[in-house]
Amino acid sequence: MPYIERNGIKIHFEEEGRGEPLLLLMGLGADLSAWEPHRQVYRNCFRCISVDNRGAGLSDAGKAEDCTTESMAADAAAVLDSLDIKGAHVAGISMGGAIAQILAVLRPELVRSLLLINTFARPEPYMRRIMGTFQDFYDCLTPLAFDRLLQAFIYSPATFAGHPEVLTERERQLEQNTDSRMAADAFRAQCEACMGHDALPYLERIRVPALVVAGKADILTPLSCAEELKSRIPGAKLYVNEGGHVQHFEHLDVFNRISLEFLKKNMGQKEAGI
Repeated sequence: MPYIERNGIKIHFEEEGRGEPLLLLMGLGADLSAWEPHRQVYRNCFRCISVDNRGAGLSDAGKAEDCTTESMAADAAAVLDSLDIKGAHVAGISMGGAIAQILAVLRPELVRSLLLINTFARPEPYMRRIMGTFQDFYDCLTPLAFDRLLQAFIYSPATFAGHPEVLTERERQLEQNTDSRMAADAFRAQCEACMGHDALPYLERIRVPALVVAGKADILTPLSCAEELKSRIPGAKLYVNEGGHVQHFEHLDVFNRISLEFLKKNMGQKEAGI
């Protein structure tokens, strides 16, 4: 399994597909396998590089105080550097989108386009309270009970009402994979990274095509977060899908079509300023 090491921390990543590089950054508490419903479309056109953020999947956690969106952006940049990739399209979901923003600001030469999914430039007070609740209950509840708490914040009411089988299947998979659960300290550190994220003062520096995708019923990163990103990133576009914080799963076919259209449209795009 491929790893890079940065400042003593091993970061795991995977590659598949052929074409222009596409860096995939996942959100809070999730490993790179969560990209699979999207990778199965992307890998037909792109060289997908999926990264386990520090503390997730097979990557080391390191010290909790070192877990920030800046450090995770540097980890992702180190992966690209190790592969001698001079520029990539970058997609990030939730916390992964926050990391992608920082990467585009700190290493603009590495970023050809930005796909920002259900994410935020700066956490709102409501999101901070939710993150604090997640931290408090992560190892107080059973994995199943905690996931049911999480479901209430990330899925839309329409999924609970119309597609309860989606949640049942999620719970079945969770019960079969309890050994892969993220360590509590690492999870809390990622929550702190989200709460400490603030790219708002720097978004105007981003000079690559950007698509912001939001869920109409997202309460964790509401539509106002997406609108803020669109207004601050020059030339950014906004697509509002049905669904909640995981609209990319709830309305998978629509999301895959919209995101792939954006990525393919920007094939051949050079890095900022070139």
